[in-house]
Amino acid sequence: MLPPTPDRTTGPDSARTALDWLRRLLVCNPLFLGSAALLLFALNRLSVDPGFLEREEAKLLFNFTALEGYEILVVATALLLSRRALWYDSALLVVLDQGLALAPFLLVTQGVMIDPVLGTVLVATASLMAVSRIWAVRRGYPRFPITGRLLAIGAGILLLNLSLPLRLQAVVRAGTVTDWEPYNDVFWLALLPLLILSVHWLPRPARDGILPPERPWLPLLVAGLWIGATGVHGWSCAYIGKQPMTAAFLAPAAMAAAWVVALRLEDFVRVPSRNLRLATWALAAAAPLMAVGHERLFPFLAAAGAMTLVRQAMIHRSEATLLRAAAGLSASAAFLSLPSEWIQMVPGINGRGAWVLATSGFLAVVASLLRRDARSGLVAGAFIGAGVLRCLPAPDANLALQAAFAWFIIHSLSWRDVPEPGRDWVRNAVLTAWLFVSWNRPAAAEPSAMTLGFVAGTVLAAAWARVARRRGWAHLPQLPATAALLAATTPGGWILQNGPTGLLALAGSLLLFAGGCLLAWTRSRWER
Repeated sequence: MLPPTPDRTTGPDSARTALDWLRRLLVCNPLFLGSAALLLFALNRLSVDPGFLEREEAKLLFNFTALEGYEILVVATALLLSRRALWYDSALLVVLDQGLALAPFLLVTQGVMIDPVLGTVLVATASLMAVSRIWAVRRGYPRFPITGRLLAIGAGILLLNLSLPLRLQAVVRAGTVTDWEPYNDVFWLALLPLLILSVHWLPRPARDGILPPERPWLPLLVAGLWIGATGVHGWSCAYIGKQPMTAAFLAPAAMAAAWVVALRLEDFVRVPSRNLRLATWALAAAAPLMAVGHERLFPFLAAAGAMTLVRQAMIHRSEATLLRAAAGLSASAAFLSLPSEWIQMVPGINGRGAWVLATSGFLAVVASLLRRDARSGLVAGAFIGAGVLRCLPAPDANLALQAAFAWFIIHSLSWRDVPEPGRDWVRNAVLTAWLFVSWNRPAAAEPSAMTLGFVAGTVLAAAWARVARRRGWAHLPQLPATAALLAATTPGGWILQNGPTGLLALAGSLLLFAGGCLLAWTRSRWER
């Protein structure tokens, strides 16, 4: 007979488990966080209590003073605990103070609307107190990572927060509250996303810290708290300015935050797993969907996301295919969601059929960027040539062919090192055809026509040089030779059109002589 299994739901073991959970909870010291939450709740209740300090100015001053006094108490306690080497609690209090650092500006905005003089005094006081507390932490708590770049970001955030209530008050005095709309758009669509992206500028940690205040992600957390409070401040200004807030306004900030987390993932996890990294990329790629329905904002965000995904594909080679596929989907979504009035501005697109063809061409170009093989390059080049021919005011087959050839040749620099039957023959044939149509361009004496060959040759040379630096300067030597001949169409076209026959014959003679010298000099290498 086996002894009966003891009941784990009662007795000393269950009590010990409960004590363990309680001990783990107390180690995190949730009392500090609860204290801050209760303070904010108390100030909210007192501000709407009709029996407490009847005048609005008195309520505002009381709440402002209570909040600032509480923050001074938090910082002083943090410095005292740091001297006793209580690192976790002191670091938690500093983070708590930074989360509340910009809360007084919400009261400042209310004060500016009540009394401009009172609001100006509160702006100056709140700014001075915020600077003083961060200076005290940096001097009295050197283990906490308040770096110079973090201070620079904080200075910009502080400047924005003190300018918001003053600007709102000036707008209201000059007009009406609803005139806040352009400022609201600039804040949400430009200023806040730029502040979030500036967090990526923070220095990367050299190593993991052992003590709680030395954690590598603390500077990012502090900057995130500042920026989050700034977003709340901007939301309150939008509420006062009677501006409707939708998810589209939050899309740029959400996208910027998602990319900062994806790019600085090693600050949080020293060796992130593949699934975690893929999850951050997916979150960043999906962030523009918050702006779906905004016909101008969504295409911009989707296009920016596609470019960032392509950049990540160049860095993370092992996930390049997946990242390029996501970039293609994002770019396609951006193209397909362009405003209708923008589409009508494109020459040659004047109907549903033309728009379908243009969309097919765009998808073919995206597919060629993802596949990197000769077939996709040919198809995309054909679409590009047809698009150029259709969009020109006057049909120009020569220019359309050159555009198609240029795309195919430059695209060939990205082909994978996988043998494809006949692809080198096709590339050389396209090079020959490109030279032929370039040197036989009609009206080659026109300035605009003369510059075309020079620009084409320069672009091809730059693209080849970029690839040759990585693969070796002997890679595809026919491309720089073709680039030189294309560039020569600028003076060559003019000479062929306007040069005297005798001088042309003399130049040809010299060229033939130089060729004969070259053959003679290299005879031992080729005559066998």
